[in-house]
Amino acid sequence: MNIHNDRELIDEVRSSFDIRPRQEFANVLKKKLLDAQEKRNGRAHMASVVKKWTISAAAVLVLAGGALIWKQGTNITTALPFLHSILLKDKDTQVTEVVGIAAQTVEKLYKEFPEMRGSEQLIFLETSKESQRREYYIAFRKRENDNVILYRDVSIDSQNGLLLSYSDNLLDEDDKNVATPKEASVKKATTFLQDFLGQSFEEYRIDSVNVDKKGTRIRYVRFVNNFPVKGMDYRVYLTGDGKMVRISSGEVAGLLTEKPIFPNPSIGLDKSIIERNFAAYMKLQYKKREGQNEFSLLYEDDSIGYFNALTGEEIKVTDYSPYRKSYSPTIQVNPGGKQVKIKSAQEVPDALAQFGIDCKGAVFKVQPHYSYMPKEMAGYETKWKNKKMIVITMDGIVSEFIISKPTEETGGTKLSDQELEQRALAYLQQYMTKGITEVKRYITRGDSKEDKEQNMKFVFTYKGVVVPSHRYDLTIDKTTGEILSISLEMVKENFTKNWPDPTNAISPAEAAAIYLKHRPLTLTYVYPVKDGNMQKTPILAYTPIPNNRGSGSIDAITGKFEE
Repeated sequence: MNIHNDRELIDEVRSSFDIRPRQEFANVLKKKLLDAQEKRNGRAHMASVVKKWTISAAAVLVLAGGALIWKQGTNITTALPFLHSILLKDKDTQVTEVVGIAAQTVEKLYKEFPEMRGSEQLIFLETSKESQRREYYIAFRKRENDNVILYRDVSIDSQNGLLLSYSDNLLDEDDKNVATPKEASVKKATTFLQDFLGQSFEEYRIDSVNVDKKGTRIRYVRFVNNFPVKGMDYRVYLTGDGKMVRISSGEVAGLLTEKPIFPNPSIGLDKSIIERNFAAYMKLQYKKREGQNEFSLLYEDDSIGYFNALTGEEIKVTDYSPYRKSYSPTIQVNPGGKQVKIKSAQEVPDALAQFGIDCKGAVFKVQPHYSYMPKEMAGYETKWKNKKMIVITMDGIVSEFIISKPTEETGGTKLSDQELEQRALAYLQQYMTKGITEVKRYITRGDSKEDKEQNMKFVFTYKGVVVPSHRYDLTIDKTTGEILSISLEMVKENFTKNWPDPTNAISPAEAAAIYLKHRPLTLTYVYPVKDGNMQKTPILAYTPIPNNRGSGSIDAITGKFEE
């Protein structure tokens, strides 16, 4: 799996026809999905759960077992009781019906998918944190004799009735050997979008069509003045037998904008001005190439974003990940190397006590172990008092835990970011692998001041160079300082032996020249984010990664560019 950035990963999650994650997918998912900060990710269930509950891929694998249980027809409420409540939205956003123009969209869905009519519905009306768009989220369910026979999710813009996403979560994986011709799949998807988008669909072009034995994936992108508009795209996924099972929109698709507000592309800087300063964005990282066991020293482009075509300044844009990755200065640490072991569910309360968590008397149960889960992984869960708890072990050693509890108004003074960081580091160092001497804090867009919890990520560094895949995650209550979740990187001592020396790397300027040769700057329209809010007026920008596609890396020792 060749995943270059968070958006590509989310797209892979959304478009996957295989509900059973491959093991290498889980390894990437663990480090990538936790970066997802947008509430809009609720349209992709796994991403939503990870964001809201700070759950790593290991926990997602446990939760994914719930999806299989549902798929196999077992009673939801008895098979995995905690999963259903985790997936629910905030109760204060729940409504009883869809009204206005959005109701017409539901009727269109019934016309396309008549089997949905008469389903049980859970309906929520929420406001997107960035775009301020009011969205309906609807969960459709049908049961026969307590078995789930229909399980679909839909989100709709409440103001203009635009379909934002559709997902059939009970597709038949065993019925994909019928190959629908590419042209027929494209025609079906195009007809569907034309019906839902109306006249505005005329500005959309087919950007890509990918066909494999599992089905067809089609991506449509809006173009204005012959330039793509970032975030105004649709993805439609059809199984091999031509069944439409996934529809997802970009984060700004459907926002009410007219052509006149798009800047004139003839007015702007020459891209050579931006290229001259490009070396500042070439950052060294240690990463494993696909299919390799050893770490390589690379210049990656995941710190490269968008540049204002008028001023050359970097633009913060709406996306699933921060507009560029950045890290704090190096932080020296003194790891304790402590490992907490669990052999049975009965030992979980005592194990959590070693993490400072008092849950004496709680009864944990073992989660089922599915074939797609690493054999060394085990999961335990319970609902105790007012909390839900999940504990994950690898080879019998606790690698992470998650505690979710109802939101409470404490009224206390919130700890400062510096105080939270100090507490987080003091706590995490006890469990860090000995031999790790330095980390950097991964800087995200940050939680809002209203958030009651803070998630912090500390990335291992070697000779000042970050190792993104080796990260320690922690969620802490901003008022009480209570630790609500951790994810520990399980590595052996001296694992950096034989790693390339960064003093032998080519310079950032050399890397920039190589990169721009393979990824020249192109123009695109983007919606900038300011103070956490998406601006309503797009601007013209230069980027080497149009439409979030086609990134690459450079071997810092040889200078070779790689897709």
